Amino acid sequence: MTDEFNPGKIQEWANDEEAKIPEGLPKPFMWRILVMPVQPRQVSKGGIVLALSTQNTEGHLQFIGKVAAVGPLAFRSRKLCAGIKDILRVLIGKTVAAAPKVGDWVVHGRYTGQRCEFKNTRLIMMNDDEVLAKCESPADFRVYL
Repeated sequence: MTDEFNPGKIQEWANDEEAKIPEGLPKPFMWRILVMPVQPRQVSKGGIVLALSTQNTEGHLQFIGKVAAVGPLAFRSRKLCAGIKDILRVLIGKTVAAAPKVGDWVVHGRYTGQRCEFKNTRLIMMNDDEVLAKCESPADFRVYL
């Protein structure tokens, strides 16, 4: 098997969109965060089973996840600062203003972090600077054929 996009293989490392953050989750060390990746939709909001081609085009949702835990130094680096206000926040020990918090949805790279599983919940342990964007929900990202 080649390394090209394989939605079946990737989906096994995804969680349902409504999955809850498990109790007793390990606390990430230093600047790392834990993200719960979501699974692309298989059924539309109206209850129609989506075609495999549609599910494959929504494979990009595999790179969207919910922040499950944040390390004590995450989002406190000057390299993440967007201006003088962020630099001042970091200097006094706070996170940058746009930093995602536990429960926020984030976009991350395809090969980002280390995949692991905790209490049947799939997680990705990644560095804070591997978060590409913050978004309202996975529903904001759709591909139209």
